[in-house]
Amino acid sequence: MMTIILENQEGDVLAKTAAPGNEEYLCQDDPSFPLLFQFSTSSYDCFAATDMPELIRELKRLQSILNDELSIKCIDYVVELAGMCHSLPGSTLTFTPFEDVMES
Repeated sequence: MMTIILENQEGDVLAKTAAPGNEEYLCQDDPSFPLLFQFSTSSYDCFAATDMPELIRELKRLQSILNDELSIKCIDYVVELAGMCHSLPGSTLTFTPFEDVMES
């Protein structure tokens, strides 16, 4: 399970979410998803606000090929977090397998 954490420039956690099994669709083995292709189930993947337009494009593309309602809803929320990250200079969006689950 991947936990997604939105932090501001000062390192304060603004939002945090996770869903069981989300690593199955977030960690892509397809290089046509350049950012999602980088995801690892054994390390942190941290993206800057400037990475968000590409990440949002990839997430929306991924969402269009998923069939599971829960997975689609989870990606909706990650896209929302990415939009928030993009609008906050200096913020980051981190994907990690090391955090506990926190309901969004």
